[in-house]
Amino acid sequence: MRLGRKLYHQGNYTAAIEQFQALLDDPAADADEAAEASYSLGQCLWRNDEPGAAADAFQDFLNSYPRDSRQAAAHFQLAEAQAAVEEWEAAIVNYRAYLDERAVISATIQARIGHAYVQLQNDDLALESYKAALEGEPYLEQTFALREKIAEIHTRSEAYDLAIAQYQKILESARSDSYRAQIEYLMGQAHFLAENTDAAHECWARVVEQYPRTHHAYLSLVELVDAGIEVDEFQRGLVDFYAGVYGPAVQALHRYLETKNTERRDEARYYIGRAYHLSGSYDQAIGEYNTIIKAYPDSPVAADAWLEKARSLAAKDSVDEAIEALEDFVATRPDGDLAPEALWRAANLHQELAAWEEAAEVYRRLQQDYPNSEQAVEALFRAGLNCFRRQDYQMAIKDWQKLAANYPDSERLHAVGYWLSRAYSAFGNEVQAGEWLASAAKSDSFLPPYYAFRAAQVLDASTELGGVAVWPAAQPNLLLDFDETTERAETESWLLTWAELPAEVDDLGALAEIMGHDFHYRRGLEYLSLGLVQEAGDEFEIMRAALRDDALIMYELALATRELRVYKTSIRCASRVAALSPAPAIQDAPRFLQRLIYPTYFDDLLLTEAAARNIDPLLIFALIRQESLFEPDIQSYAQAIGLMQIVPSTGDWIALRLGWEDFAPHHLARPYLNIYFGTWFLAQGLDAFQGDVFAALAAYNAGLAASAQWFDVAGDDPDLFVETIEYSQTLHYVQLIYQHHALYRQIYQRIP
Repeated sequence: MRLGRKLYHQGNYTAAIEQFQALLDDPAADADEAAEASYSLGQCLWRNDEPGAAADAFQDFLNSYPRDSRQAAAHFQLAEAQAAVEEWEAAIVNYRAYLDERAVISATIQARIGHAYVQLQNDDLALESYKAALEGEPYLEQTFALREKIAEIHTRSEAYDLAIAQYQKILESARSDSYRAQIEYLMGQAHFLAENTDAAHECWARVVEQYPRTHHAYLSLVELVDAGIEVDEFQRGLVDFYAGVYGPAVQALHRYLETKNTERRDEARYYIGRAYHLSGSYDQAIGEYNTIIKAYPDSPVAADAWLEKARSLAAKDSVDEAIEALEDFVATRPDGDLAPEALWRAANLHQELAAWEEAAEVYRRLQQDYPNSEQAVEALFRAGLNCFRRQDYQMAIKDWQKLAANYPDSERLHAVGYWLSRAYSAFGNEVQAGEWLASAAKSDSFLPPYYAFRAAQVLDASTELGGVAVWPAAQPNLLLDFDETTERAETESWLLTWAELPAEVDDLGALAEIMGHDFHYRRGLEYLSLGLVQEAGDEFEIMRAALRDDALIMYELALATRELRVYKTSIRCASRVAALSPAPAIQDAPRFLQRLIYPTYFDDLLLTEAAARNIDPLLIFALIRQESLFEPDIQSYAQAIGLMQIVPSTGDWIALRLGWEDFAPHHLARPYLNIYFGTWFLAQGLDAFQGDVFAALAAYNAGLAASAQWFDVAGDDPDLFVETIEYSQTLHYVQLIYQHHALYRQIYQRIP
């Protein structure tokens, strides 16, 4: 039984099924274990994409264990499996059987019943179910979805006024432009079907006018054009532009220019230029921008036209002309708001050409002429960095010391201290190098910044200051086993020295009982019991956000969600406890709390794969913490899935390379497979860059090609590599994993 549970939580459902079936086939099996195995078999079959077999297993459980506490959950699971094989009437029966026992998430269940009735083409009962769901006090997003479904039914039954009323109710609360545009568009369709064409056209015209950047603005425009309704050509061009149909956008905007309307001619040419640029017609784009610069010098878009002209010149590989255009702009409009941005872009172009001296000069001029601009600090830092690249250490020191003196509160000070230590060391001044390195390592931040950890690594390693420290090497004998009882008691004693218990409770245990009565907590537990992990996580996150200033509740919620395997919430709650505490830095918090913040979940899988790939396991823990907060089912906006956040296309490629049969993208939510694929993929990056962890992590995030380009520029200097990363998201990714790894080493690495 224990092995079956372990395999289930690892996502190895095929192996878990074998274990549970073996137990069920054993006539001497314990009755309670047999009941658990019966229920778990259904869960495994469901998650293993075998809904028919899962339905049979849950039905067997219901028949065999009629008094088991999991009866209600089994009815729901059976209904889900039946719905998956389109046995809708049977599914409705079991959804209702669940509702007869449990009503805490009635809105969710009623919505499923409504969907089943829709599939059965019984709109009357579907409508009844959706209305019952609304009465179950769903959240706002659920309410929107339910009202949309009700409106769809009314539309099918030609009760258009009722459908429109639902859309209007949505618009009373909806705030997102894209969602409001969608609902206005649907409301227009309902009016059109009701043969109220004027009202339909008014809806679609509102979408075009008010939400031109949205997809439904384009759909509304198509409806208006097809209906022969006159649409302002400028607005038509704007909608086409944001829809990515650049040819029609240019045509509409040119038609606008042919009218007598002079109000927005400059903007029209600006969008024509952008459309030409985005469609690869750079010369035509430049022509439009030149027209704006000459004919509309006082226009609000004239300054943008200068910068866009430079962008188009650079895109057609006329980089020198692009730089010249930016310099001309600054000379022409030195007091303009975009002058610092123009110099910033010019310096960046010099840097892309590896013209380090020229880049440094422009960055330096930006800071000198615009010391209060948002680019000033970073410009001065980059000026020094480009001097360092060309081994002009004396000038680099001058730039960085100026930054430290003029911007004492800058977030770049730790980076400045670190790089000054390297420059002084290269310059032969070891005393100054040591002083700056020590200053860089000091931090009063709760979570020290990247360069504080980097400086501390150099100091701890006792390396020569002139040497460049690589990523910390893996160490044997990790301290993954510890006395939790003692550490936890110490943590709770520490907690009660600064966080006060409510008057009505005597200890933390009583507080945990009170927390268990929370509405969202109970809903979260219910969703988990039904295997609805995402919905459960949402409930716990709502609770966390509402009670985030109560340190003791945050601690208890961290413990509870850890046991429930809702690791994201557990980590966030523990982090909040530490942030609320008097501890000056995370390293000063009790060790047990540090372990909650930087956990080692799935260590059995991870240690095996790390050893097989010769990768530091703490590095993989740090990567997983950054990627997913140890949530196996998580999916990002970019469709990356699972613990190590692998996108489906990469998963397909890895499966092909490894000869993994019957792979499907949703299998990436299975921990054992995700870690197996992810460590293999990380190992490919390490092999490609001769073990350079910085470059391998950049490749994991941004791709091998991008990382290889930065690696070629930086040479074998990992610090220069990090500062060469062009994508801000990738830069922060690499630096954050370095910080996480440093803390994992402090918590779990055995001190020699």
